[in-house]
Amino acid sequence: MLEEALASCDAVAAQLQRLDPMLEEIAGRLRRQPPQVAMTIARGSSDHAASYFAYLAMQHVGIPVASLPMSVVTLLQAPMKVSGQVAFGFSQSGQSPDLVNSLRLLRKRGALSISMVNAEDSPLEAACEFHVPLCAGPELSVAATKSFIATLSASAQLVGHWNQEADLLQACQALPEGLRDAARQDWRLAVDALKGSQRLMVIGRGA
Repeated sequence: MLEEALASCDAVAAQLQRLDPMLEEIAGRLRRQPPQVAMTIARGSSDHAASYFAYLAMQHVGIPVASLPMSVVTLLQAPMKVSGQVAFGFSQSGQSPDLVNSLRLLRKRGALSISMVNAEDSPLEAACEFHVPLCAGPELSVAATKSFIATLSASAQLVGHWNQEADLLQACQALPEGLRDAARQDWRLAVDALKGSQRLMVIGRGA
């Protein structure tokens, strides 16, 4: 898990070499046909990453973002009125049938569908109109480390392109070195403070 976490800087650097053309294409589409609402569909740690994306999109773009329960679309067959809106699917593997079917059905009902997946050539990628690869390589640890950070990074880059924010995009360019610097810090004081704890709560606000 430590090795995977330390590899996050390389994963983000790989993104920055590869994603700009596809993010510009997606952002251009979102600006030409601006949705009124965005939906995120994810589970587990990817759902937490989707919450980060939601904060950024609401704060920077000004668009409401809702986390959509997959069962509403797949199991309950709710008649979602999503034509002209945008749906984002976040996943490490892109394999979960309920996630794939949710994006496929939302796309069929007229939503612009965008996947953010780490695994290459996944069913979720095939189900969506646009795909953003996370470029983190195989995730070997549990829970996800570098692929989670890569999802946050790709989200920030997408919002930066969508809203045409040079400052945000420049901050994304600086992220690999920031992660390397964080890895070089001496974290022993935190280890000593936390090693006897059974539970941990993080309290915060915003991105």
